[in-house]
Amino acid sequence: MKHIVLIILLAISMTSIAEVVYKSVNEDGKVIFSDRFDNGAKAIKVKPAQSIEYSNQPEFISSKSRKKKAEQYYKNVTIEHPVVDSTVLSNPGSLTVTISVNPLLLSQHELKLSLDGEVVSRARELSVLLENIDRGAHSINVEIIDTNNKTVFTGKPVTFYMRRASKLNPNNAKRKNEINPLNPPVVKTNIDNVPLPKP
Repeated sequence: MKHIVLIILLAISMTSIAEVVYKSVNEDGKVIFSDRFDNGAKAIKVKPAQSIEYSNQPEFISSKSRKKKAEQYYKNVTIEHPVVDSTVLSNPGSLTVTISVNPLLLSQHELKLSLDGEVVSRARELSVLLENIDRGAHSINVEIIDTNNKTVFTGKPVTFYMRRASKLNPNNAKRKNEINPLNPPVVKTNIDNVPLPKP
């Protein structure tokens, strides 16, 4: 009868949330823990250990998915300077390209700048200096790329015209001082020194 009661108690304890361990002391005074009941053993409830499973395989995100998320994040990437169909006056053929990104550029992305289809810059700077650009019409474009050099967002191309003085032109010196309509000089005047009209 005692054995039947012990079996029933053991079955009940196994179905409970906590596990049961039996603690007893042998003749030598050593403490023994066991999952089996023995005479004089004391039942101790032990909470089961929590296990956490980790996946060794990284989450796979396709390039199409990354591009779609980037397209949803960025609203626009625009070349602010030069403006469309503008004429740039520069004898050495220099041009500072300024770019705006909305929202701000993510840390894992860069800006790839292309002039006439050739990559001239790949960086995070919003201002890029280009030099020795040939005279004539040019097309410039900017793209947002990821660490794998994949395009995630593309801006609209801008056409501009580079105007450089010819070395064979005798009016070369005059052209060096020619006013750039995109950046006109600021003329300061002193209103206090302007003579009043005679009555």
